[in-house]
Amino acid sequence: FGLLARRGWHGLGEVFLGPVESAEVALEISVLFSMILGAVVWVRKLLHAKQAGFDEVIGACNLYIWIATIYGCLYTVISKFNPHSFHFHEALTSGDPTVVMRQNFNELYYFSFVTQTTLGYGDIIPLGHFARSLAISQAIIGQFYVAVVLTYILNLWIQDLGQHVSRKSDEPQPPKKHTE
Repeated sequence: FGLLARRGWHGLGEVFLGPVESAEVALEISVLFSMILGAVVWVRKLLHAKQAGFDEVIGACNLYIWIATIYGCLYTVISKFNPHSFHFHEALTSGDPTVVMRQNFNELYYFSFVTQTTLGYGDIIPLGHFARSLAISQAIIGQFYVAVVLTYILNLWIQDLGQHVSRKSDEPQPPKKHTE
């Protein structure tokens, strides 16, 4: 917040950020850093696990959503400092090249999930170099996460389930009653 106030409340391209919007950006950056730290700790814990139950599988799925939220925050902060980082389909098809739609967290959170899952609908387009670089990194991390981390946790869970089944089959079974 102090850094934004010191810069005179301006983003890139002389975009004016008022005190409320600057406080919002500062809060988003704070949340972003805490989420990144949490994600790093979470991934390390998951990758060091020797066993996994249902809770770890749900945790791994939640972390996938967490990663999309981190990128949604990043995209929101980028769009505050440079409103021309993203274009929406409506802005491109309006015919007026000066139209820049208000980009809020909800729309960029949606863009984050579309990017992470590599759906690529094309209704929101990153235009700035930094926005494009982040979108590429998110697509790579999203696919890598599913291929490596989620697969690892699911494999541990399946092995754990297999051990439970083999233990139950080794237990003596009570005699069956024959009724005629």
